Amino acid sequence: MKKQVRIFLAFSILFMVVGLLDGVFRLMARESITTSVFTGIYGFHPLLVVFGFIAVIIMTERVASLTTLESISAGRRSMLSLMVPFTVLGTILVTTGISLSSVLLSYSGVLFLLLGSTLFIATLKLLSGLSNMKTSFRFMILSGIDLWTTELLSPVFGVTYPVGYDMLLLSFPVIFIIGERIELTRFISQGYSENRFKTSLALYAMSTALFMLSLPFSMVEYRYMLVAAGIILMAIGTASVYVTERRNLNILSRSAMPLQRYVSMHTRIAYAWLFLGLILSLIYLLSFGSVDTHDVFIHAIAVGFVLTMILAHGPIIMPTVAGRRLKTDRFSPVPLLLLTAGNAVRVGGGAAQLFVSIPINSILVGLSGWPVFAALIIFMLEVMMKSEKSVRNGAKDTVKGQTDNRS
Repeated sequence: MKKQVRIFLAFSILFMVVGLLDGVFRLMARESITTSVFTGIYGFHPLLVVFGFIAVIIMTERVASLTTLESISAGRRSMLSLMVPFTVLGTILVTTGISLSSVLLSYSGVLFLLLGSTLFIATLKLLSGLSNMKTSFRFMILSGIDLWTTELLSPVFGVTYPVGYDMLLLSFPVIFIIGERIELTRFISQGYSENRFKTSLALYAMSTALFMLSLPFSMVEYRYMLVAAGIILMAIGTASVYVTERRNLNILSRSAMPLQRYVSMHTRIAYAWLFLGLILSLIYLLSFGSVDTHDVFIHAIAVGFVLTMILAHGPIIMPTVAGRRLKTDRFSPVPLLLLTAGNAVRVGGGAAQLFVSIPINSILVGLSGWPVFAALIIFMLEVMMKSEKSVRNGAKDTVKGQTDNRS
């Protein structure tokens, strides 16, 4: 099983590289920086990143957690672990089918994707039944429903997405990460508030429902107002979670353990990006698209929040998933600096383009994807170099030894 998990992890990293490079070259082409690389798959950047990279790495983490539970039979673990190959195959088939305008390939891919996400949701329900932290798993299950919905509709929209579909794509990793943060908060928080988190869950569920309800509307005004209402609910739910998070982050920022300070700093920055992205999305929606902050709000959330949180949790989660343990709890701030700087240029420069056209700004925005790509590559290499084979019980030993750092 451990070898299988490493193969799954390799697939997620492969999708990360392809998906991010696709986005980098697409951005360069959009800003008229001549490139002919990946031109045929520019439109698949969101699907490659969300389905291929983020979904696969999250599912791989859950498969790894199953290996530590002796109460689950080997046969059941093997069946549930099929969610990863189903998702990998489905992503390849859907993107190929849309590219070739093949209905057969597209919907064959959808079938595999739905099988993968159904097994993912089943795994979360199983793990929830074995845990006393039900609320965090309910967040994750809700994120799985978002994923299932976007997979089902992926051939319908092709490579041109309505804003409600954009928000569903973003909601999958955002809500899952919030669920993980709640899970980690429970381990260390004296201010843990179950009722507050349940309220946030209800708000997120309503926001998901509004995003879904917006999809059939052809009138822009109705569609945008429904999505705006969903984003307002999401912002209130996130703020409620962050109130509890902030207390813990204040404590962790003064911790004697470097890794806890590292996680605290990354988490604060990630939340700042999320709130900025939600504000920018409301500007776009309430102006009915006349103030075109669409691209900047998407990347404030997708890169600023989601990828920064991957940097935050990765030093613990990735070695654990691979059955390894950390040799050190000190990690470089360079990936965070590169990712934040690159995304600040993308978001800030993109916003500036709404008011003034300056050639150098366009060039900087067009090249801003490279620091983000470099940040993820440097981060992955650093995690690999600073982890080693667990000498006793693989992932089980790693989880036990590192739980205190997951905060």
